[in-house]
Amino acid sequence: ASDDTTAVQFTMTGGLGYTPVTIRGLARPDGWRLERRTGEDWGRVDQSVEGNDYWQAYDDAATGTFDLVFNVLNRGSEEYRLVR
Repeated sequence: ASDDTTAVQFTMTGGLGYTPVTIRGLARPDGWRLERRTGEDWGRVDQSVEGNDYWQAYDDAATGTFDLVFNVLNRGSEEYRLVR
């Protein structure tokens, strides 16, 4: 992941249900949002029930960075990005 406002952008292909996606190497665990491209626009992926309960953050003490894990409902080929 990059420290820029867009940490990572990727394409995910396939899937029959929710698939865990781990983004590693973030300088901080907060302030990020996962987005999916729809045509030329980007829309927030928000599967929350109460607050930010659809993702998890892990502190990687060995590297001093954070990992974020999202469960993404993906079918076909979709483009995603993690932005601040």
